[in-house]
Amino acid sequence: MGRYAVSVREIFKRTVIVNAENSGDAIRKVEDAVGRDEILLDLDDFDYREIVPSDHWKNGEIPDGEDVSYYWHLKA
Repeated sequence: MGRYAVSVREIFKRTVIVNAENSGDAIRKVEDAVGRDEILLDLDDFDYREIVPSDHWKNGEIPDGEDVSYYWHLKA
């Protein structure tokens, strides 16, 4: 039986309305607000989950002898 690495990716998304000169200015203002912790995403902002083979190894298959001790291990 082989060992496989699987990545779980979750996207959280919130649309923010901002007055700005252009879209670049709007993005900068929102980035600044995020940096000041004025915009904090939570579970209500969950949008999407993807479960895929890890791109660290080809098809997620872990070669024999590879040290993966620092990864979370699922006991199945």
